[in-house]
Amino acid sequence: MLRTNRKGAHYFTQAVNDLDPPGNRRTLADRCTSSRNGDRARRDGDRCASLGALDSPLQNGQSERVSDAESGVTLPVVLRGSRARALRLLMISAVFVAAGVLIAIDNHEGLGWLVVAFFGLCLIVAVAQWIRPPTLVITAAAFQVRSLGRTWSRDLASCGEFSVSRNPVANQSMVVFDHPIDAPKKAAKASRAMSGHTGALPDTFGMNANDLAKLLNQTRKIARVSESGAGSTPDDRS
Repeated sequence: MLRTNRKGAHYFTQAVNDLDPPGNRRTLADRCTSSRNGDRARRDGDRCASLGALDSPLQNGQSERVSDAESGVTLPVVLRGSRARALRLLMISAVFVAAGVLIAIDNHEGLGWLVVAFFGLCLIVAVAQWIRPPTLVITAAAFQVRSLGRTWSRDLASCGEFSVSRNPVANQSMVVFDHPIDAPKKAAKASRAMSGHTGALPDTFGMNANDLAKLLNQTRKIARVSESGAGSTPDDRS
């Protein structure tokens, strides 16, 4: 049973405004009609399909909080990445960059510059995440991610079940999922090879990966009940 009230509406609106300031944000209709042909139209079509769930509640003044008695989830949920984690990555990267420079200068080996290039990129990412940590906003209909200056979203009802996979490159757990929008993309092939799924969250946003996957699955059930208009959760779709 879902319960809604107006308490907390200002908090969520402010949180979303922090992610995408009103002065820089166009309406969904503006974004959809701004593309006229080719690849750009397809890319904006994807964004329009997934952003609609986030845009419409705000445009209609319906950013109220939603509670699900069965799961105990109260929405919206706003999560931010850890600055401490970004600082650790920054320090480790800086050490390896310095070591790479010393190796390259002393031994005149190309390996040293490869180390500098790789960990230099990690250093840039760490600085960006320390200055502006990645953010995840979960509503009753969709989730939105802002990371490294890029903002994207997916409607929860169309998502497959969220699960946890191990990232062998970063040696850390990540939350993975499937969504029809991601399936035809070139990046989906690499994502499937790594995790078996077409999409993944770039961070765990200060939560344990298993707990975050559980939260998203609970919210996904709420979204699917709302979409179906029934009083119970429909059968899971892959």
